[in-house]
Amino acid sequence: MWKKDYPTMLRAAAMLPGCTLRIAGAGPLEEELRALAGQLGVKASFLGAREDLPALMKAADGLVLSSVVEGLPMVLLEAAASGLPSVATAAGGAGEILTGAQAAFLVPCGDAGALAGAMARLAALSAEARLELGRAARAGVLARFDLPVVVSRWEELYGED
Repeated sequence: MWKKDYPTMLRAAAMLPGCTLRIAGAGPLEEELRALAGQLGVKASFLGAREDLPALMKAADGLVLSSVVEGLPMVLLEAAASGLPSVATAAGGAGEILTGAQAAFLVPCGDAGALAGAMARLAALSAEARLELGRAARAGVLARFDLPVVVSRWEELYGED
């Protein structure tokens, strides 16, 4: 899907020697993206449609979202809830999710160089620092987006005169 801007993600990965991408999902652009990854020399695994995203997230060092259009990106909420630190473009509500120390990993849309820089900064962190960043992401998303919190906010809004 063009909205996810995978070409920018692949171009960013091409700037990072040793970078490996695992891309979950399927769609009509997959063959084109496989070809681009090959042209760029990017080590990318296209995993197709998956139902084990929590397990994939637990096995990853980080999540990369390169979207140019988003609402509130569910995948960033899921990554944060699983304790996975993320790098994302500033599309839609991504900035509402990546806050505090995580905001350093929010970059402009369509900028492969900035995305590569953020990916490199995340990869350069020690395993313990990534774990701590993931813990902070989880705490932040639970404090703002956990179902009881959201329901409480809606009830407050409906109760206003």
